[in-house]
Amino acid sequence: MVITPGDILLLMFLGIIALGLTVCMFSSRQMVLGFPSAMFWMILGATAYLMSDDPWVDVFFYIFFACSFGMTIFCALAAYGLRERKDIESDEGELIDEQPDETYLDERPGEFFDEQGYRSGSNRGKKRNPTPREWAESKREKSEARRARKDAEWGKI
Repeated sequence: MVITPGDILLLMFLGIIALGLTVCMFSSRQMVLGFPSAMFWMILGATAYLMSDDPWVDVFFYIFFACSFGMTIFCALAAYGLRERKDIESDEGELIDEQPDETYLDERPGEFFDEQGYRSGSNRGKKRNPTPREWAESKREKSEARRARKDAEWGKI
């Protein structure tokens, strides 16, 4: 096959695009550029393979081998490595909207939350949750009543 200057320019054009996408992928740390980069490396390798005469003899076969089996796999794995990692623990914890003592720039304290931490008007007429002290006292009273019933029923069959 006769190699024309147009073929060399096509290889250079594809190589510049593939190299540019790879450099942009790493400099911007965007994994979405990994797939187009890998595709352009594969296209460059396929074009070089079509220009090759014999395997392992001319430079075009080496370009094909390096692009198809080297840079394509490298870009695919690099895109996988640049993916955004989601931490499970970062989603848990305190939510900003649930903190009644924090205020924003144009907000006065107590404007949207009442003293118990409820939004104004949202829980009117509803039974409020007991405080920890009230909850502990009610549990203690219930357990003492249960214990008294067991003691009274002891020995009865």
